[in-house]
Amino acid sequence: MVTNNATVKRNIFQEGKIVHGDSFIGRRAILSDLMQAWNESNGNGTYSVVGLNRMGKSSLVHELRNKVKEIDPTAVCVIVSLGQNTWPDLIQLIMKMILRESEHIDAKVKRICEDTCNINLGTNNLLNENEIALNYKELLEHFSEVNQQFLLVIDEFDAAKVVWQNKINYFEGLRDSVQLPGFYLLVSRRPLEVIEMDSYGNSCFHNVFTEIHVCAFDRNQDMAEYYNILSRQYGIELDETEREKVEEYTGFCPTFLAGLGNRLASAAINNKPQPHVEDVFMMQSFQTNYQRHYKEFLNRMKDDGSWDELVQIIMDISSIRIEPDSEDSFREAAVKKLCCRGYLRQKQNGDYVVFSDDFTSWAKNKLYHNEISTIYSRIIGAEIAIREMLKTEMPRIWSALYPGSNWEDDFLNNRNVPSSVEGFTRISPKNPKSSKSSRSNLEKYLDSARRYDPSASVADALTISVKLSLIQEYWDQGIKVRFNQESYSQWENCFKIIKNIRNPLFHAMITPSPSQHYYLLKDANECSDMIIEQLS
Repeated sequence: MVTNNATVKRNIFQEGKIVHGDSFIGRRAILSDLMQAWNESNGNGTYSVVGLNRMGKSSLVHELRNKVKEIDPTAVCVIVSLGQNTWPDLIQLIMKMILRESEHIDAKVKRICEDTCNINLGTNNLLNENEIALNYKELLEHFSEVNQQFLLVIDEFDAAKVVWQNKINYFEGLRDSVQLPGFYLLVSRRPLEVIEMDSYGNSCFHNVFTEIHVCAFDRNQDMAEYYNILSRQYGIELDETEREKVEEYTGFCPTFLAGLGNRLASAAINNKPQPHVEDVFMMQSFQTNYQRHYKEFLNRMKDDGSWDELVQIIMDISSIRIEPDSEDSFREAAVKKLCCRGYLRQKQNGDYVVFSDDFTSWAKNKLYHNEISTIYSRIIGAEIAIREMLKTEMPRIWSALYPGSNWEDDFLNNRNVPSSVEGFTRISPKNPKSSKSSRSNLEKYLDSARRYDPSASVADALTISVKLSLIQEYWDQGIKVRFNQESYSQWENCFKIIKNIRNPLFHAMITPSPSQHYYLLKDANECSDMIIEQLS
């Protein structure tokens, strides 16, 4: 990372806020498409803006409102959040917002809005709700008659999944209203079909809206603008290695990038040494904030039914098919959908990660430690059972073999370690280009595990391959006690299947047919059940 003496300005990187003006970075393509739609349709359209949390959806629609106002100051532009509002409540809120633009509305609009806001929903609710809906229709029709352009954005529309549950008339009321002239956008983290799923009998609401996906920044367009701002305004030049770290940790998420940019720019403004990208993400304040976002990502993925598909990828068993007759086209469609929604991202080397490398590592940790129920929970459960068994048995074995020694300390210092796992515990030769001291894979994995769980032990940082090697290495020294004193050969095939299922190259190269994939998964689950039952 290099800095120069470029004149620095205020810190434009705003973290966790709706940004505008020069703080609004990227999204030029989406914004251009929406403005083109506005212009070509004369201010008419219905869109659903969908994306994971912290992707800048709210900032995007606010910037759209600003652009519309620039070309037509008389346009009535309203942005509201759904919150806990019913459909009639929401209409009243929209009317109140319209009244704020009094210099751009005529007497009839003002009268309709005031009359609607004065209706009391506490009594004669059904009659009053109908009157509010009719007033709203009259308002939209009047806008059309006087050629008054109207932009309405309903943000945080996810709340409809709960607040409007089983309220078919609310969805129908909104659907009918957007048929009238105006430019309408619903902003949500979940796709509309997921939101309306619990509203029985309502099956066509989401089809009215054209879905626009707001995902991570585009590597070429948006990121080029981001790096250019760092360079031009703050004299910060990120080399190729640092840019790879940006990708690894942020997944090109605008909020994460804003947080990173904020800290880099702050250092430049205050003439302090520039921190490395990795060091910024190791800051406790940064970690606490972004792990909270990770939990939100996880919940969204579960809510719209994508999690099981994603688990196949992050647990390195992505080519396994559940049905023996599945076709490649089915998997290709699933991958395309996940990429489109921003959950899955293909790196330049062709590998897939879920959102970012850092989130993928975090999610794997959650799977191992919390046993999230998935179609692979039995395989994961077997690995957990093996891990917990080693935590109990390895201290006993080590005490007998090396009195006074601690097995975890020895592994971290590569002492008394069997040759079968020495490659995992041995310190790698120092990279002359790296400013950091060399570490073994065990140390790296343990550091990563402790980022998510401070109490993580050496056993938590072992790969499944290393765990199974330890089982074989110390079988006769004490492990077989947990397996009814049976010979290793009686369990060898079971361990081999578990090891193979965790190696994507095995079932990609050795078992090319769908039916073999299916039976490999079947055998792995059966072996997992045996291990879990034996070690429980």
